[in-house]
Amino acid sequence: MRVALVLLALLAAGANAQVPPPPAPVAPLAELRWSAGRSAFAGAVAEDLDPPAGQMEVLGELLFSSPTLFGGLGRRFGLSCAACHPGGHRNASFFIPGVSDQPGTFDPTNPLFNLATDDGRFAPIEIPTLRGVAAKSAFGARGEPSLKRFIRAVIVEEFAGAEPPELALDALVAYVTALPPKPPRHARPARLADDLAAVARQTAVMEAPLAREDASLALTTLAALRAGIGRVHERFAGPGLEDERALLEGWGEALGQIERGVEGGAWPRARTAHAAWRKDFLRRSENLVAAEARSLYSPDRLADFLNRGGR
Repeated sequence: MRVALVLLALLAAGANAQVPPPPAPVAPLAELRWSAGRSAFAGAVAEDLDPPAGQMEVLGELLFSSPTLFGGLGRRFGLSCAACHPGGHRNASFFIPGVSDQPGTFDPTNPLFNLATDDGRFAPIEIPTLRGVAAKSAFGARGEPSLKRFIRAVIVEEFAGAEPPELALDALVAYVTALPPKPPRHARPARLADDLAAVARQTAVMEAPLAREDASLALTTLAALRAGIGRVHERFAGPGLEDERALLEGWGEALGQIERGVEGGAWPRARTAHAAWRKDFLRRSENLVAAEARSLYSPDRLADFLNRGGR
């Protein structure tokens, strides 16, 4: 039964380590890969979640919503901390065959995301909320007393991610502990203005690791920023939005060039390129706003997209 569930999950994900699935005619929204049905689409934002204010909280926000911390299939799924904990709460619609037995559950020791930590039992647990963690003294099923070590274990052990930079873990702790303590009462659809504002404030935190020439953190945050651009890109699927997709793809490619500069130790060039990237993003993001009504940020177009099975 355990093997069968894992095989089902692999098939559901279209996962094949050797032969990637062919590109879809319209890019699927990542949230649909782990949502229990179209009606339970998780692309909503808690109305009580204010933008983080401090630099560490903004860095934590960036990493919390990025799949780049995870490894293997978790990254291919596009999973992030926010997939299970949107708005810091619990995603009651989360469901992946082989790791969930019902919506809102997850087996933290499953072989799908990390074979090395599989305990041989299919034992999904209810995804917990992260709100109010500042008042807690133990975390997870094992009662880990350190929130930082618990977050590190989720990344490295549950999702086979690489060892994250210490400052990245500190930022995630800062973001999570700053979340509102109570569950959100209402949610609203994702909005382009919010996503663009998030990218704008998150690119600002890139200045510090580039100035300190901290390659590990710079590469982590650059990859996370590219993932944020990718989430916006998903919403501009379909005909008539080729120019907007090209703009977003160009931004992603430019961030990749900055990454290569960091990898090669070309720090002055990387800093100059990042400053130019940020200026261009702030100047031309209005081009996306003008096309918002034709994108999947439009509730009507999103509903039609979901009714067509995400195609």
